[in-house]
Amino acid sequence: MASITGSDANDVVHVAFDNTSIPPGFNEIAAATDDADVINGMGGDDRLIGGGGDDILRGGVGGDALNGGAGIDTASYSTSAAAVDINLAEGTARFGDAQGDGLASIENVDGSSFDDTLVGNSGTNQLKGLGGNDVLKGLGGDDVLVGAAGNDELQGGAGADELSGGLGIDTIRYFVSDVDSDGDLEGVNMTIGGTGTFGEALGDTIKDDIENVIGTVQGDDLVGSAFDNRLDGDDGNDDLSGRGGNDTLTGGDGNDDLFGGAGGDHLVGGAGTDEIHYGGTVGVSINLADRTAVGGEADSDVIEGDIEDVDGSEGGDILAGSDVNNTLSGNDGGDFLFGGAGDDRLNGGSGDDVLGGGAGADRLSGGSGKDTIVFDGLVGVTVDLTDRIARDGEAQGDVLAANHGIENIRGSGGADHLTGSALDNELVGSLGDDTLSGLGGNDFLFGGGGNDVLRGGGGADFLDGRGADAPGAADLVSFFGATAAVTVDLQAGLGSRGDAEGDSYVAIENVNGGKGDDIIIGDAGANVLRGFEGNDVLRGGAGADMLDGGTGIDTASYFTGTAGVVVSLVTGKGSAGEALGDTLTGIENVNGGRGGDSLVGNSGANVLQGFGGNDVLTGAGGKDTLTGGVGADRFIYGGVTQSLVGANADRITDFNHAQGDRIDLAAIDANTLAAGEQAFRFIGTQAYHHIAGELRFAVVDGVTIVAGDVNGDGTSDFHIQLVGQASLQAGDFLL
Repeated sequence: MASITGSDANDVVHVAFDNTSIPPGFNEIAAATDDADVINGMGGDDRLIGGGGDDILRGGVGGDALNGGAGIDTASYSTSAAAVDINLAEGTARFGDAQGDGLASIENVDGSSFDDTLVGNSGTNQLKGLGGNDVLKGLGGDDVLVGAAGNDELQGGAGADELSGGLGIDTIRYFVSDVDSDGDLEGVNMTIGGTGTFGEALGDTIKDDIENVIGTVQGDDLVGSAFDNRLDGDDGNDDLSGRGGNDTLTGGDGNDDLFGGAGGDHLVGGAGTDEIHYGGTVGVSINLADRTAVGGEADSDVIEGDIEDVDGSEGGDILAGSDVNNTLSGNDGGDFLFGGAGDDRLNGGSGDDVLGGGAGADRLSGGSGKDTIVFDGLVGVTVDLTDRIARDGEAQGDVLAANHGIENIRGSGGADHLTGSALDNELVGSLGDDTLSGLGGNDFLFGGGGNDVLRGGGGADFLDGRGADAPGAADLVSFFGATAAVTVDLQAGLGSRGDAEGDSYVAIENVNGGKGDDIIIGDAGANVLRGFEGNDVLRGGAGADMLDGGTGIDTASYFTGTAGVVVSLVTGKGSAGEALGDTLTGIENVNGGRGGDSLVGNSGANVLQGFGGNDVLTGAGGKDTLTGGVGADRFIYGGVTQSLVGANADRITDFNHAQGDRIDLAAIDANTLAAGEQAFRFIGTQAYHHIAGELRFAVVDGVTIVAGDVNGDGTSDFHIQLVGQASLQAGDFLL
């Protein structure tokens, strides 16, 4: 057969006829040189044979046999009037100028201007799509795939491939592979405009003119460019990062992480648990239930499909979950995280965050900063930051993470029990009858509406009872169980000593003391003051107060009052002045004020002090100590049993004749042997004459003792001790 052999130069030989044309048999073109030859078959069924160089073979129209020979040879279909389908691995060619062609020793293929499919082999190939929407498959080897014009799909396959899309919207598609020969199929890691580092993409160079990537059915890590990208994770647990541009990230099946980056991104979840991530310092607002996204990197984003989790920005984010189980992470900034229904995980990160788990068994972690957990609903919750307890209402089933970093709690609309920690806490009760316990630290306790109990604990606490209280509602500050004595002054709104040191009080009506000797002072309202253990002093002030001393020797004090008070420990009632409407329980002692007071003890050992004014003091039984104070005071006895003989006699500490003090014995029947009420006869320091009704005094060891004989047996039936030596006269008594 005839053949044409080129020269030593780069030859181009054109044949314009097939093997039936003139000259007969002229159908084989051979370039036997080692140079880079270009062989054009033109029309006809030609046989093109390259030489030792890197040749380009163009068969043209007809069923051509292309044999590149030695070198890196290219089959070119750039002039084809229709799309071609070339497969170097199978040595086949179809459609357009490739129809009927056979290929051998061909490494590279140039496609047509139409929608070509070019497939390489296990060697190193260069596939160029030129125009049209082409599909380029490198298979094995270190391939170069160039899409050129059109919307092309590039599949590099195994090997370190170079992938360039050219003009148009171009896509890389990857498949699973076993790159480390461990029997497990792996996904890919790659970056548009960068390199591939794992799986089928290992060693690949991806030009930045690639717009889209379709991952494998395993876990992929796909990173886009500054332009508009479409990243599809397919199956597997994928990481998709759009970076700049208006990107579309589709997680597919598996637990996927979607990083849209800057631009208006389209974030599409799927099966599995998918998470969207945001960066930047400007906060974002994401609502998974409504599928809305605004602010910062989220501006113009579209959320589609099933997205379960959100990882916020470095700014102050607002992240809201849906009805399924969500994980919301605020990262930096002061964030607001709301889980909604479902068993959610809320992570505040750094910054002062607000976490609302909502319904479901939620896991709450505040991180660094001053973080707050909030509860809605009308059922009260029980939350203890120290013991990590959360139950009842919306808190039922919730878990406070170890080292949860939560400092503050905002309760529900029900009756909440909120307990802080050793840190500075802010506990807010909202509505309902709440119990708030700050424990250590400088705490802020806000009861809100309802009858609230506020326990500041150690530290300088601010206890605030203000809120939408119903009529008659009252808030209580409690130091129950505290071992050190406290001083609480509701009028001044300040506390001192023990756990009350440095405390401030606003709109508090009632106080419970502790185990120490407490001083509790009310305000102008109706207060309930309870001392509990210890020897307490309770000062109700104005208003109808309830004073309960508890155990110990307790004192009801009206020391600051200017108007006289009437107080009876027998009836447990007070009237007049600041005592008007008061109720007294467990009180042993009473201090009057500046006015003319009437103080009545009971059968116990009482200390009654009148202080200023012309007071009337009645011990009423027991070993009493009576101090009239300044003014003309009267000490009343209603019977001989109210001041016994000897050591159990009453003591009057400051009897003063000059001030007009009087001992009133008029209610005692001085002669029990005679009918009616008889008056005493004062005999000074004389001894008894065995006559009923004699009243005398004597000074013994510096104490003046008043004694009376009511039956004439010459023996005293009662004693009254006066501190100091007094020279008594009949006028000192009401007989």
